Amino acid sequence: MVTQVTGRGTCGSIIETFVRALDERPDLPPIQIIGGNGASALLNEDTVIDLESRIISAPASCDLPRLRADGSVRDVDTLVLSTDPERIEAVRLLGEEVIGDRLPVSVFGLKTLAELDGQRRRPWRSTTRVFLADRYVAAVDGDAQPPVTFEGFKALYPFQAPINDETLETFQLVLHGRPPTPTCHPGATILNYLTRSISGLRAKDLAKVDAMTENVLTRYPEVGSWIRDGPGRDQLDFARILHTLRAPRRGADTLRLGTQLEIEPYRLSALEEHPGFMAAQRGRTTRRMIIEISHLKSWLLGSFEANPAIVGFWRKHIEDRVGAIIHNEP
Repeated sequence: MVTQVTGRGTCGSIIETFVRALDERPDLPPIQIIGGNGASALLNEDTVIDLESRIISAPASCDLPRLRADGSVRDVDTLVLSTDPERIEAVRLLGEEVIGDRLPVSVFGLKTLAELDGQRRRPWRSTTRVFLADRYVAAVDGDAQPPVTFEGFKALYPFQAPINDETLETFQLVLHGRPPTPTCHPGATILNYLTRSISGLRAKDLAKVDAMTENVLTRYPEVGSWIRDGPGRDQLDFARILHTLRAPRRGADTLRLGTQLEIEPYRLSALEEHPGFMAAQRGRTTRRMIIEISHLKSWLLGSFEANPAIVGFWRKHIEDRVGAIIHNEP
């Protein structure tokens, strides 16, 4: 019998019960909790990262309260390492059963390469509808035990960048002796903020990611090497593409995160020749129009995200009603 969390609690205490429940369900695929306490840990100078053991040890102060400073409730962003819709849904239902209404559970899984092929076949629909990136891999058998080998792309039409097992590697977050919570590689946490949206790094995340990058890459230069020259390099290039789309056509600035990481924009016209451009086989006019629409879409969304009042209204009144578009569903 699953025990539901009662009382207010912190994010860590609430998520811990979810993770324990998953541990009792070996039939369900593995997960990673994205952002939240994991991001908080990377901002703290007392956090210790053991790259060999894949353990992030953080002080109790990194355990966030369930309410943000503006009074809104945080959510549990959960990446399910499976392409099977039924198993992904089972994880979501378990999360809701365990957590109840203490924290909203946002569950998203891996998508299949077939779904990405569908986007390629419908370039105009994909160009106008896709705003957030997803991870696309070869389909994982619903009866297979986790994890299987992952090869594919992180993609946000019309661009894609390769991902693999190393990109999706799981670390364990240990908060002041609490049971471990699965999360992603510290370098992947930074890159996730840069490659989530067509608008690149969101305005509200800029200060946080700047501080996080400086703290982690200064203290752990190996993570910087992982990002620049290792498994994260293709995702860093993906971030460069998205930064280019967000930037003005002329006079685009290099995005500097701390003193350790720079993201220099491409020329907008150069994106048409980029190997990750999924519409490369289309006619010249079509290619240019897709780039121009993507550029406009990125700028508009970035302007939208930079306005706190609009973002607050969106979260409260609109976001839940357009879930299919947000999650790139057909």
